Amino acid sequence: MRQTRRGKWGTLVAASALAASLLTGAAEASATTPPRVTNGPAGLWWCDSTQAFCEQNVVTSGITNGTQVNMVCWDDGRANNNGSYPNRWIYVDLYNGQEGYLPIYQIANPVSTPRCSSLNWWNVANYAIARLGTPPAPADGVGNSWDNFCLTFASQAWSRAAGINIANPMPGVVAPYPTNGNTTPDQIWNYYWGTAKLNPYVHNESNGVTRPPRGALVFWSGSSPMLWHVAISLGNWQAIGTWDASVPGSQGNNLIYRYDVLTGGYTGWILPPGSSGRWDNLATK
Repeated sequence: MRQTRRGKWGTLVAASALAASLLTGAAEASATTPPRVTNGPAGLWWCDSTQAFCEQNVVTSGITNGTQVNMVCWDDGRANNNGSYPNRWIYVDLYNGQEGYLPIYQIANPVSTPRCSSLNWWNVANYAIARLGTPPAPADGVGNSWDNFCLTFASQAWSRAAGINIANPMPGVVAPYPTNGNTTPDQIWNYYWGTAKLNPYVHNESNGVTRPPRGALVFWSGSSPMLWHVAISLGNWQAIGTWDASVPGSQGNNLIYRYDVLTGGYTGWILPPGSSGRWDNLATK
């Protein structure tokens, strides 16, 4: 089963003249001319709340004129890394699972979208990004190191940025373990997987490998069947989370790192209930 992405697919042409109409919200496009890429970008852009500039995302490619996009949300105010100011950036999904930003002038036939900061999964990813390269804060309650606290970090991102307790996310569905933080990634995964009302929110990669969407909880297993690690997806096979010895590039155990999802042992992902319309029909995965 595969999840159905929210929004419509569409077509792109030169649209710089339309940018002015999108300064206070996107204009509606004709139902027969949905959004597409124009002006030939080589890839999507990477922007986050800690960056002064938006940069070309090197993990995305193959995006040409006419590529259909699903416009997800908009954000304002940052230049790109050559110093020009497109002003409005649109977060988009592509049919092949890639996601990221395009400046509005590279989208033809734009449609109305919400502001990105109104979407809780977007805020979850930004919360995690803002902690990149940092040790625990006193309020995190884990001491001086993030080692062995991967679930604590992922849980705090969802609770603080989205108000969702991932260990007990749905009223009327009783968790089979304490929900005060004394849980493991394996318990969370098996709880969702084995609970009828929560199972539609799980994507087990034995059903086919797909890119975890931005904000999703990404899980890994080790040499045993038990799942031992969880982090927050940034989209495009990128994740952010605590240190783990098996994660390439993680040279210390007290900081938050960004790393590739496909580092070995990748099991799947969960997007918790209430994820701001990230998916329309979870039952059709």
